Amino acid sequence: MTPKKILGLVGSPRRLGNCEVFIKEVSRNVNVEHTLRLIRMPSLSIMPCRGCYRCILDQTCPHKDDVDFLLAQVAEADAVIMATPVYFLGANSIFKAVLDRGFLFYPYLSRTFGKPCVLATIFGIEDRVGTASQTMMNLASWWGLRIRAHAYLKASIPGEILSTPDNLRIMGRCALIHYYRRTSL
Repeated sequence: MTPKKILGLVGSPRRLGNCEVFIKEVSRNVNVEHTLRLIRMPSLSIMPCRGCYRCILDQTCPHKDDVDFLLAQVAEADAVIMATPVYFLGANSIFKAVLDRGFLFYPYLSRTFGKPCVLATIFGIEDRVGTASQTMMNLASWWGLRIRAHAYLKASIPGEILSTPDNLRIMGRCALIHYYRRTSL
């Protein structure tokens, strides 16, 4: 049997930050043979949409950036794990920049629709998550992904995500439900 391909979209620019650790910990606990490919979203070049509508007129987008690369990776994956830190009431802006280019998603939907997805919103201050979760859910939905879980984890200092039993339990549950059913954690 061919190993499943899990794509991890890391929303933090920090190497081994809480977003990356979350994705790796969920992957480590998935009980299906798989490979994990990480993409550090802030390292991608994603230009802002110009609103020219060439994309909906069957013309080529004028931007030559990493959107097609990213969409191809999502299409090739069997499942996706996305994690973002909360930066002043929102997700890392790279996710919104990708979402703004939404008309480019349509050619990929037949290859992304229904794939399982786990989302994580990682915050430092309770009740200050703002629009971060909504941005992540919108992006996953527009990609046609089936959101299996959306975890909210308190962790601001690098590595803090591993320091509480609640966070460890949530990451373990995300791995178990990744291929099974939707839940909110």
